[in-house]
Amino acid sequence: MNLKFLDINYLRAQGVTTGQVIVAGSQQNITSSSALQVVNGNVGIGTSAVPSPLTIAGNLQLVGSNSLVIFSNGTAQGSSADTVVFPGSSSGAVQYNNGGKFGGNAAKLYWDAVNQRLGVGTNAPRASFQIIDVGFESTNTSTSSAAPVLLDSFPVPYFRSCHYIIQITDENSSWYQTSQLMIIHDGFNAFQTEYNIIYTYQRLGELSCQISGGNVELLFTAFFPSNKNIKVIRTSIEP
Repeated sequence: MNLKFLDINYLRAQGVTTGQVIVAGSQQNITSSSALQVVNGNVGIGTSAVPSPLTIAGNLQLVGSNSLVIFSNGTAQGSSADTVVFPGSSSGAVQYNNGGKFGGNAAKLYWDAVNQRLGVGTNAPRASFQIIDVGFESTNTSTSSAAPVLLDSFPVPYFRSCHYIIQITDENSSWYQTSQLMIIHDGFNAFQTEYNIIYTYQRLGELSCQISGGNVELLFTAFFPSNKNIKVIRTSIEP
């Protein structure tokens, strides 16, 4: 007898546990699947621990050219990404803890990745480190020449005046000099005053400034040739 339909109220399967899904196997045999389970209305794939509406133990694969993962805020992700995107932030804004979430405000804390500069209160830092209108810069120069050597420079429009601390080391004789220098310019000429000059044996050289090629430049001319290392710290103020 060929029986195609069977109408019964209850169907009891053998050898199954609570939550296992009953499926039609090969040749219409009724079997159970440990890989697919329903626990308290939550669906588990590959796991019997199902804390969320859908819990998957393993990989999730999307097929089809238009397949997307759509999030609760309506945003959709259709491909993998090698960067993390933070909503509400702009390019260069440094991320920080904002009430347990990442947040960034380029007007308050900004990183210029191209020029390697950090700005606080400005999104256009003109020095390695700048706080609103004040920039901080440092340089390290080695020379053995008695000819003028460029120690530091900045474009004329960037800053109006600056203060330098210069430390000079004569590496052949272990002689040292430190100076403080102030510079101001009018766009055409640079004016300087050097003060608080201290040295251990004798002055190692002379500091000067000029405007050349649209830049304000700080120069050092040694009084005698020897191996020298010159470290400079500049504090600058915008116009």
